[in-house]
Amino acid sequence: MSAANEHLIVAPESVFGTFVTPTRAYPVLKANHTVGREYIDKRYTASGRALNNRYQGKKAPSGSIEMDLWPDYMGRFLRAAGFDVTTTTPGGATTARQHAFLLGTTMQLPSLSAQIKRSAAIATNLRGLVIDKITIKAVAGEVVSFMLDFLAKDEAPAGGTWEADGSASEAVIASPTYIGATLVPYRFFNAALVIGGTPSILSNVYSIAGGTTLALAESLEITLENNLD
Repeated sequence: MSAANEHLIVAPESVFGTFVTPTRAYPVLKANHTVGREYIDKRYTASGRALNNRYQGKKAPSGSIEMDLWPDYMGRFLRAAGFDVTTTTPGGATTARQHAFLLGTTMQLPSLSAQIKRSAAIATNLRGLVIDKITIKAVAGEVVSFMLDFLAKDEAPAGGTWEADGSASEAVIASPTYIGATLVPYRFFNAALVIGGTPSILSNVYSIAGGTTLALAESLEITLENNLD
């Protein structure tokens, strides 16, 4: 991939809403976001024919991203959506990672800093980005799609100004780390879907034993949702 593609560039935040320069770039198929500006009506104690005044309220940026599911670095989105996650390397693996979601956690949802890069000169920065929903969708013979819905604390044009505190918004990132040029996204072939079975949790890993296998599934969809507002 190269800068010719539209990209989502992200980095984890150590403090919620404190912008960290995004470094990892993912080519996107669709990237939509809205400011979500709130408007407040002025209250009157009398009625009349005059136009009512309205005031600008807080911004509530939100949006959605759709991209292909790549073999590398997709785990950071799962970590951001899963509150508390323990990551291990399965036996015999060198680059594969296993992410186990910890149940019943009271930790704050991790946040990301992000830049939606439209071109070499146009981009939007987001800080305090939290993932509301992740959807992985696979159709037989097609590339697996990865979709996420998000909320954010603030948004600003690259090179502009953050509204919340008036500080400078970082310029368009010229040279992030792109997905490897030789990598291809996952495709869905000859998959089997297991229904039923006996669930168990061991060392924070949720697994299912047994069940009925439906061979050669035509499609499947997995959703992880946090129900944020």
